[in-house]
Amino acid sequence: MKMLKKICKWVIILIVSLITIIAVADAVWVYGPQILATQRIDAINPYAQSVSDFDIPDEAKIIGLGEATHGNREFQELKLSVLKTLVKKEKVRSFALEIDFAEGLTINNYIHESQGNLNKIVKNLSFTIYRTDQMKALIKWMKDYNAGKPESDQLSFYGFDMQNPEIGVELVSNYGQRLNFLTDEELETLKPIINIGKMSDKEKEAAISTLKKLQTAIDNSTPSSEGQLISHNISCILNSFDYYQKTSSDYVTMNNTRDQYMADNVAWIQNFEERKGQSRLMISGHNGHVSLKEAYYTSMGSRLREKFQKQYFVIGTDYFHTRVNINNIGADVGRSNHYFNSADPLAAQARRFGNSRYYLDFTSVDKDSQVGKIISKPMSMGSLGEGYSFLMTFLPMSNRVKQTPKDLYDAMIFIYKATPIQPYASK
Repeated sequence: MKMLKKICKWVIILIVSLITIIAVADAVWVYGPQILATQRIDAINPYAQSVSDFDIPDEAKIIGLGEATHGNREFQELKLSVLKTLVKKEKVRSFALEIDFAEGLTINNYIHESQGNLNKIVKNLSFTIYRTDQMKALIKWMKDYNAGKPESDQLSFYGFDMQNPEIGVELVSNYGQRLNFLTDEELETLKPIINIGKMSDKEKEAAISTLKKLQTAIDNSTPSSEGQLISHNISCILNSFDYYQKTSSDYVTMNNTRDQYMADNVAWIQNFEERKGQSRLMISGHNGHVSLKEAYYTSMGSRLREKFQKQYFVIGTDYFHTRVNINNIGADVGRSNHYFNSADPLAAQARRFGNSRYYLDFTSVDKDSQVGKIISKPMSMGSLGEGYSFLMTFLPMSNRVKQTPKDLYDAMIFIYKATPIQPYASK
């Protein structure tokens, strides 16, 4: 009996010791890198710029701005800050966001013609992450900017995503009906697209046939600017059918397909604007989409760099501390706020600059300098998408990645501390 008690005692001691060792090791794993990252880098001082002062190369036609997370107020506010700088200094007159192309048309109609109600437009956006005061402020600023200006100097708003075909059905149907391009029977075939996931093969076939007929009619009629936009909206809806035919569990195929179509949309928007006399376009989406390189799929940014070369200039972002509003995976509670640290040594420096943020143009950094060596080697960076699991708190590789900044972006904006967005409760 005594021997059994001794064995049980040592087993308990061993288990407690193992738990303690694991806990300490995990703490070192999680907190060690972020403590080391706080070391002061004075060499950054000559290169750090404010967001209102940076310059874009003259050759750039498309300027991409990344979001390290979708759920932080500061990254949403950066869209407006960067847009203001580009409009003032770089003659940018159009902006495109990672939302459905048709949603972009709705917003564009509002800022040009006051169509619709701003509160309803923002609350009805398909992505919860953009139902925010920050998005409302961006749209309002663009509308106010346009007031009293000639059409050639006004700003335009676009969406370059294509995941929500139901958004554009009403716009397409109304246009086809108004110009008598479609019969009542053909218009009926478009209604099931509102629930694309439940469409039968027969319904899909009929809808696709009607969409192609309408697009041909528009293109053969020497379309107006509105007609060209509706025609491209049809292309986005058709592309969504292809996108949703891909296996949803195939991460690589789904992302390759989506990013290819988004890159095509950006190229179309830039060309459309250039024909109007405005060749420069600002786009904004998650870092993973705008970056020049992704680990598991070919990003939109890499496709844009291949097509436009140096005419595509991309600005990434990162945080040091973040409390992010994020969607909970496999839970009914929806979104909630969670804390993460990137252990990014460059983001840690943002604490010393105005508004605890700064802009770093990699193209201006001496490659042999301390900063040049930092951005040319893999370092820890934040990596958060739109899904949270409690395991992410204990597994830093789930929210940090080792990547080479210079391989991903032409420049970056670093924020020391990011706070959560507060999405509107419902649509």
